[in-house]
Amino acid sequence: MALDKIMFGRVEGWAVGLCGLSALVLGALWGIGASRWGWFPGPAVGELRAVIVGVSTDDRDLMLRMNTLTFAPFRYPGEAESTFLPLADLSPMRLAPDAAGDVPRIDGNLTYRAPGSTDHYLVYGSFWFAEQKANWGTILIDDQGQLARGWAFEPDSYDFHGGHIGLALAPDGTVATNAHGVLMAKSWCGAPLWQADRPRPTDGPPRPHDAVDGHDWHHDISVGGGRFWTFRGTTIMGVDISTGAIIDEIPVTDVMAWGRRQGLHLLDSRRRDVEAITQTNLAERFIFDPFHFNKVDYLEEDEAAAHPDFEVGDLLISARELNLVFVIRPAEERIVWWRYGLTMRQHDPTFTDQGIEVFDNNVGAEPPRPRLVRLDPDHQTAEELFDFSQWDMDMPWAGNFERTGNRLLTVDTKGRVLSGTMDGQLDFVFENRLKRSDRYQWLTLRDASRLDVETVEQLNAQCTNERTTG
Repeated sequence: MALDKIMFGRVEGWAVGLCGLSALVLGALWGIGASRWGWFPGPAVGELRAVIVGVSTDDRDLMLRMNTLTFAPFRYPGEAESTFLPLADLSPMRLAPDAAGDVPRIDGNLTYRAPGSTDHYLVYGSFWFAEQKANWGTILIDDQGQLARGWAFEPDSYDFHGGHIGLALAPDGTVATNAHGVLMAKSWCGAPLWQADRPRPTDGPPRPHDAVDGHDWHHDISVGGGRFWTFRGTTIMGVDISTGAIIDEIPVTDVMAWGRRQGLHLLDSRRRDVEAITQTNLAERFIFDPFHFNKVDYLEEDEAAAHPDFEVGDLLISARELNLVFVIRPAEERIVWWRYGLTMRQHDPTFTDQGIEVFDNNVGAEPPRPRLVRLDPDHQTAEELFDFSQWDMDMPWAGNFERTGNRLLTVDTKGRVLSGTMDGQLDFVFENRLKRSDRYQWLTLRDASRLDVETVEQLNAQCTNERTTG
């Protein structure tokens, strides 16, 4: 009888309410745990949200983001086909007879090379490698405009599909990238060398690289002092070239503390409150992406003579979201120089042989036009050196350059490498165009470097008994 009452008897309204309230409380507590500590299904929901909604640095439409669930280099297209250089001036890229390493598909790739041009080009971006084993990689284009060597980069594990914009070549031929948010390196001859430590968060699902509490390796990679210099989250990192071991870690909170001792508050402007800041509570104290560090450049001894206001080991840093470029001196734990508001959403500040030069995305200009500028070391002024819009470039994000004397090299979001002189004359173009069924599509490129013939010959001499895959 008691069992019948329980199973078929009338349930009091208060009991139903209590059960419902308990379910709501338990659901809310589980939701907090899933969001903050990564309980099921928090990670899956976070990944799904990133695909459907996107993140601040990913403005692709939904269908393109859905492609990130599977391998497809077409998920990262160039933003628009360019008609700046007529197709009649471009030639199909060929495969060099002795091509080595991981060689991607090149059907549709185009190049232009001016007579007398002899440089080689190292290019990082989205390619279609054999057996679909990687989406991101690096290729070497030789002095004949042929694909001579390739490196596919696919880390053992990762949280995000993006390629970031990091490419660096060490003097010994070590090639480093941060594809998928993992800093990793291969030898010039293609042997995997190392993958740098990347601790995942223990207090919730993975965060994208531009989050204030992000954990991925991201943005530019530079070489200096026997290290690769880049970022992991909001921390400046110096990494051993040979082993990938972390040598230097400078958290953003340390730099902020140095500034406060000097009466400087360059990095504090996008705080939500004025409570104490630590490296572990940044997400509580700041908006989502308050700094967006995208380049750290190390002042080498052979460059110091061109920069009398600075010392060997000084670090030049760009904070995109603050329109800020500044120099820190880790040996003295202080900020030694800064320029604010002379550039907008800038990238790639560099100690060049003629001063501090910056790729200024300049998105606030009317009309927007990216440019190369030199920042005055003594005054709050910038000199425009080159207007990239003359090369049909529109760069709302990303941006890299190399300038040696009168020669300039850059990569744009249309999937092109452009090299020329400071008066605008092009001497080399690579277009990362790929055949896709009955049409062509341009795939994104992120970085490039120019190499002379002698350097390439010396590096190639390291490699014997190579086998091409592709």
